[in-house]
Amino acid sequence: MPPVRNNYKEQYESLIAYFKTLVGWTYVAIAVVFAIAIGISFFIIGNSLDDVKQKASETVRETVKEETQKKVNDAFDKSNVDSLITKIAQREIDRLVEKTVKERFNELKGSQETDNTISAQIINAANAIKVGHPSGVRDLYRIINNKSINTTLRNSAQRELNNASEDLELEVLRSDTSVASIVAQLGYEPDNAPDNKIIIGKLVSGIQQYQTQTPSALAVYFFGLNKFTGQHFPMLDMQSVEKWAKQNPDKYSK
Repeated sequence: MPPVRNNYKEQYESLIAYFKTLVGWTYVAIAVVFAIAIGISFFIIGNSLDDVKQKASETVRETVKEETQKKVNDAFDKSNVDSLITKIAQREIDRLVEKTVKERFNELKGSQETDNTISAQIINAANAIKVGHPSGVRDLYRIINNKSINTTLRNSAQRELNNASEDLELEVLRSDTSVASIVAQLGYEPDNAPDNKIIIGKLVSGIQQYQTQTPSALAVYFFGLNKFTGQHFPMLDMQSVEKWAKQNPDKYSK
């Protein structure tokens, strides 16, 4: 009887070992199948994601291309181009108009200020002549001969000069107008007067230096020149004296 029991025991242990081995292989098989399944899944999912990304990228590119092309077409549409040109032209015109207006305003403002200044100079020059200052005649002639000053102001200066001439002529007529007096005012002794050419040259030179001469001295020079030459030079008419001097260099000594 004991040998039979040992035989059952061995068969039982052998069967248990077989089942353990079978279970082990079953786990391995399941793991392999699971791994293969996961790999296939990742492959499928990976390919699907790449497809999705590619399709999404293509869609975005197409959309951007279409939108860009639309904007370009809109920008170069004739009506848009014409509108843009008009806006640019109008803006440039507005800028030029504003600039021109400002420049003209400044010119007028400056011109007005200049006119006021010159008017004041004319008044001051006329007053200077009345008090016997050399600057009066000089300043009036400067304004009269300045072509950049408007005609109205130049005529105003000429009127003041004419008025001064009349006053000076009356002043000379009320004084001693004899030859002896004129010669004495030139610095010569009446009894030892030089040749008339020298006296005439002295009178011409005095008039030519009018910018430094007093109005009274100029009046004497003009009156004396008229007397010694037999000419009639209007009082304070410098141009007439200059013209005669150039045309008659042999009639006076420099």
